[in-house]
Amino acid sequence: MEIHKYGLTWEVSVKGPRIRLANQGLSFITPFPVVSYHPFWGYYVDITCVQDIKGKHYLLPQPAMFYAEELSELPNATVSHPSDEEIYTKQDFEAYGNEYRMSLYSDTERAYCLLIEVPPKIQYITGTRKDYLSITKDVYDQLPNLWIMTDLYDINKEYYDKKKQLEESIWYEIAKYRAAGKPIKIPIELQDSEAVAIYTEQIKYNIALPIIQQRKTQYFEEIVRCR
Repeated sequence: MEIHKYGLTWEVSVKGPRIRLANQGLSFITPFPVVSYHPFWGYYVDITCVQDIKGKHYLLPQPAMFYAEELSELPNATVSHPSDEEIYTKQDFEAYGNEYRMSLYSDTERAYCLLIEVPPKIQYITGTRKDYLSITKDVYDQLPNLWIMTDLYDINKEYYDKKKQLEESIWYEIAKYRAAGKPIKIPIELQDSEAVAIYTEQIKYNIALPIIQQRKTQYFEEIVRCR
């Protein structure tokens, strides 16, 4: 399926055990064919690798999140749909030292709480018999008596917005290079090596072919100075 997002058109499909995002010869893949759901920002896929023209995978230094509502209808993918929004009360929390803890009972609650952590203010705690959402007194005092997950977003909006901006920055960078007609430049990690490299493109016969530039090359040093 085609998805128009981040200023570009992406071809999104399930290829074997992975989801693939492609744009003009550039390919990204997920570790699993799973579309997840974020309680604040909706459907997304977790991108961990970029793939070259020979099908070889290169790890991104940090996973990138690709958010799009259209992902909910991606054929052949396992899609996590949102459940009915849970309404909580402040009485669901119990004082625990300098924090307040609320027991988590469903897999959906656990998944959401992992996504919305703001250490040390909001944390997911794994216990021996049950798991908890832990919040500081400052966060607890700002919650209304009846609250939902998005109330936590309102309390920590600046942190969450910056985190999302970082997770999506790679897509805006790619759009910027495409608009300028320049080869994209993506830092990658090489397997079995601490060396840093750049995934970029070489234009040949009007076709953008992916290439890997090692750190030791003069080309890499020029890229570093330009970033």
